[in-house]
Amino acid sequence: MFGTAAGLAGGLPDRLLRLAATTALALPGLTLALALAGVLPPGYVTVLAALVPLGWVNCGLVAHTATRQVASSDYVLAARAIGATPFYLLRRTVGPHIAGPVLTVATADFARTLIAVTSLSFLGIGLPPPETDWGGMVSEATPLLVAAPRLAIVPALAVTGLAVALVADARHEPGQTLE
Repeated sequence: MFGTAAGLAGGLPDRLLRLAATTALALPGLTLALALAGVLPPGYVTVLAALVPLGWVNCGLVAHTATRQVASSDYVLAARAIGATPFYLLRRTVGPHIAGPVLTVATADFARTLIAVTSLSFLGIGLPPPETDWGGMVSEATPLLVAAPRLAIVPALAVTGLAVALVADARHEPGQTLE
């Protein structure tokens, strides 16, 4: 949303978004998440605080770049010339044309975030034991690998992130817009 608004507005918002994105990309994401999750107590808030600050960058930059490209097209310039509001431009003119690339990147980011949450839980600094996810399940089943390997293998082979990314790739065909 911010990437699209900054891309359409240009000027100072555009420069601020690019500065924030460049700064976020310069930080080591998973290392920063591990450090933050190691300081805070395990739980949902810790996982969110560790992963959200840097999780917006890819989607924001793709939305920004796609918006800048679409905003220079003739139909957007014509809509601006007849007095279309920025909200109308975002909702009806720019939004449908950038939805495909943004959704594709968002699903890939979802898969990466899912792996990061699983990694944090496997290391014991993610979700606390009453709550569980794949990383916690694999971590708890590790001592039982010889006696009951299915306890660790089944959650380890769970491919939800891959499935989501494949569905998004199949859904988005080049040149297609979502309306």
